[in-house]
Amino acid sequence: MGYQMDVSSNNATSSVNSIRRLLEVTGRSKVNSGELLATAGIDPMLLEMPNVRIANRKMSYLTRNAIRKSGNDALGLHIGELTRPGLFDILGHIAMCCGTLKESMEKMSRYIQLIGDCDRIIVDVKEDYAVIRYKPVNLPSDYQKTCAEIAMASLLVYGRWLTERNILPVEVHFQHSQPGYLSEYHRIFGSQISFNQPETQLILNRSVLDYPLNQANPELLTTLVRQADVKLIQLGHRESVSEQIETVLISEERLADSDINHIAGNLLMSVRTLQRRLRDEKTSYRQILDRVRNRAAKRMLLEKALPLEEIASLLGFASTPSFIRSFKRWNGTTPGGFQRR
Repeated sequence: MGYQMDVSSNNATSSVNSIRRLLEVTGRSKVNSGELLATAGIDPMLLEMPNVRIANRKMSYLTRNAIRKSGNDALGLHIGELTRPGLFDILGHIAMCCGTLKESMEKMSRYIQLIGDCDRIIVDVKEDYAVIRYKPVNLPSDYQKTCAEIAMASLLVYGRWLTERNILPVEVHFQHSQPGYLSEYHRIFGSQISFNQPETQLILNRSVLDYPLNQANPELLTTLVRQADVKLIQLGHRESVSEQIETVLISEERLADSDINHIAGNLLMSVRTLQRRLRDEKTSYRQILDRVRNRAAKRMLLEKALPLEEIASLLGFASTPSFIRSFKRWNGTTPGGFQRR
């Protein structure tokens, strides 16, 4: 059976499991679940139908009302703490069957749309550290902070559960401003936390992603991945070629080592087919590469004390002046000017 939608099926949607976690948290505050669902226009019977998807505008209203009625401003963090395999459906079991935490997080990134249209997870592995980035998509602005809290807490709590280790991030960054319940952030993440940042992300020691998973099962993983691919097709979420290229580029240690032939090989298609698909999406490999280069350049300028020559080399520029010219074209200022802001 394919996925079913509620009456707002033309909107971005989330899995019904998202509601189950929310109601479990608000139930601790004696909030009436039936009333919460009714005010959001959600039939309680839908909770018994695992293939149902709920419109994100309804999820946003439900969440705001749940925070108000429960008096729990940290609802997003507490929902994230409830993460366990069954609440992620097939995606949770895929993550369990992987060999390492890195493989598990990469699968979460690939199939995150099975549990909602509102999230994108990007795993960026470098030599000494790894960054797991969260990007909101199709979300009302007043719902983004809660979703970021849910996503970051869920990823960390589930990683701890999978590895049976108390993983502590090096840093945790959030795009939103500091809320009044900072102690809850420190209790859950146990690390340096920064707000008003360019991106929402977990920064981990690189070695953490090499932790083995005790329930690894390669044979079952192969079967589950096939099923997940079918579910993605049923949902209509064929990742665009430009998104796939961006994902591959972000995962590269050195953008200097990537060219269109390398990318086409990674995506199992010819260069000609890749270029045709990009024309259909009204973009080009150069535009995507520049977008990724720009984001990477900004991160390196802010997070690392690297000389411009090294940044230019890592990003694949022939010379430092060439990098500076490109950076100014992208951002209207030089790398030095960007750092002084």
